[in-house]
Amino acid sequence: MEGTSSDTKEIERIAQQLGLDITVLRNEKRKRILIDYLTAVEQTFPAAWADTKRQHYALLLPTGLQIMISLLPDIMQRCDFYEGFTYNRTTFSKQLEPLVSLALLGDWAKSAVEDSISVRPRREMFFEQLKEALKVKPPSS
Repeated sequence: MEGTSSDTKEIERIAQQLGLDITVLRNEKRKRILIDYLTAVEQTFPAAWADTKRQHYALLLPTGLQIMISLLPDIMQRCDFYEGFTYNRTTFSKQLEPLVSLALLGDWAKSAVEDSISVRPRREMFFEQLKEALKVKPPSS
């Protein structure tokens, strides 16, 4: 959802005045964030996303999706730091960029990641390496 946190607070204030259920608004915001994030993942890794039969890429395997969804808090933290707490397709796409150049990810090609996601200990190590690549790095003085 585009906008700032002050926009969200204003919407919530108006909704309360109108007697609308704030929980519904919050759920809608969560749903919008998830949809925007997954759309950004699709735009960042288009070939992997298009491989719906999962023949050449591992992104749409349950493990691949689980990893990408588990990275959402890290991507949101980058949005907080670099994008002023703005969560939308554009900001998510920008903050996914560090993953594009990772050789270990290999654009989610099965040949690149299959071994890394095949068993739990390797999957956990792979996930931690992705998190490390996404870690917010404050500017050096």
